[in-house]
Amino acid sequence: VLQIKTAHTDDVMATIPTDRLSFYGSTTDGGARLFVSTRGSGIPGQNGHRSTPGQILALDPSSRRWRRFATLPQVRDLHCLMWHAGLMYVAGGISCSTGIPTNSFHVYSEATGLWEELPAMPHACVWAASGVIGNELFIAGGTGLSELNTLQIYDIAARTWRLGAPLPVVQITGSKKPRG
Repeated sequence: VLQIKTAHTDDVMATIPTDRLSFYGSTTDGGARLFVSTRGSGIPGQNGHRSTPGQILALDPSSRRWRRFATLPQVRDLHCLMWHAGLMYVAGGISCSTGIPTNSFHVYSEATGLWEELPAMPHACVWAASGVIGNELFIAGGTGLSELNTLQIYDIAARTWRLGAPLPVVQITGSKKPRG
């Protein structure tokens, strides 16, 4: 069980079973809510199982309660989750049905409750770091079909991707390999 605690106190704000959480799928909306992703399940067509997309859950700190925020647009895990200006962005991850990294990129509007598919990332990736600075989304490193030293930058206004300077060190699952 993952316990969410308030800084500088031992007070547990909320809990969630860790077997349901997706790695790397968390973000905040600037202080009012914490968002986490749950894992999708099942492989289509295998043993009659249906594929079930994961959920994005929101924690309201004042009520200390989780609520379902959205259902992910694809069955995936190990993706990046970013919040910006009332929109939730989901980038990359690994397809739970194929086990192959994806370069898919989607945005969810809280106002409309709808997902939109955006231009695909230049490189498929899982286990990447992500963040927002100004009006740009950054996806750094991770792994695809091999370890990545890429910095993928999405310009929100132009709706385009570009590559930034390569990362100086590729670091995945505890390894440190100098680029070169």
